[in-house]
Amino acid sequence: MPTTYDNLPVFKAVYDLLLTTLDVCSRMHKDYRYSLGEDLKKRLFRIEVLVYRANKEADKVQKAGNIEQALELLVEVKLYFRILHDSKQLSVNRFAQIAFDVVGIEQHLENWKRYVEKKQ
Repeated sequence: MPTTYDNLPVFKAVYDLLLTTLDVCSRMHKDYRYSLGEDLKKRLFRIEVLVYRANKEADKVQKAGNIEQALELLVEVKLYFRILHDSKQLSVNRFAQIAFDVVGIEQHLENWKRYVEKKQ
């Protein structure tokens, strides 16, 4: 039976954040769009791939490793959004919503990692 990943709440949350980021990037000044915006989209896409890999992985150590990598990339994502906000590329309201979404993703990943490590 194939592993379903697109029904995972964390997968959907990251996907929604990626869609939001695509919208945000389209409105940025081009200096930011083609530097920070592109890097940010690549990191979010990488997090999606890591969530997929963690979900299909049978080995608990590898699964936890994929989740840990996703968490590390999420720290970078937070920093990128902070820079975009501080450079006036994101409104306060948009930044607040994105920050809320990022914290939700972080909690999902942390809880999943804790669960996997407890099962080892």
